Amino acid sequence: MTDDSSTDLDVALGFTIPGRHARGRLARLGPMLDIILGAHGYPPAMEKLLGEALTLAALLGSTLKHDEGQLTLQAQAEGGAVELMVADYKGGEMRGYIRHDSDRLAEMPADPSLFALFGKGYLAITFDQAVTGERYQGIVPLEGGSLAEAAESYFSQSEQLPSLVRLAV
Repeated sequence: MTDDSSTDLDVALGFTIPGRHARGRLARLGPMLDIILGAHGYPPAMEKLLGEALTLAALLGSTLKHDEGQLTLQAQAEGGAVELMVADYKGGEMRGYIRHDSDRLAEMPADPSLFALFGKGYLAITFDQAVTGERYQGIVPLEGGSLAEAAESYFSQSEQLPSLVRLAV
């Protein structure tokens, strides 16, 4: 992951819109996402979900001030096809994993809802600033129609920061 889009296909860029008093971030994952997803052989619904989680981790993790810092996004649940999902970002490197129930997933439609995938669960986002030793974790219920909506809920509840999150894989 780099901040120079001319040299890499895995990129995260920050931007500001002064007239709107808004700041934002854009992340595009190419080869890095292909490598992570290709290593596991997940079904399409799991690939899409993990791709969204990794993109969200890149968006948030790329805001860390030092390469030694780490962002961990974790979702745990019960009652759905997904039992555990983890996406880590550290110094531009990423990793991701989903533990799921293949039988439950096979019973679902091709594009299952967030609730169908997870059932009842939570989303935890942990910022670990290794240089300063500071660690911050926000935990919110895994609710909404998508992982992006769950992230917006995180920002609303944990950060009290109005946010708009859009993820596409």
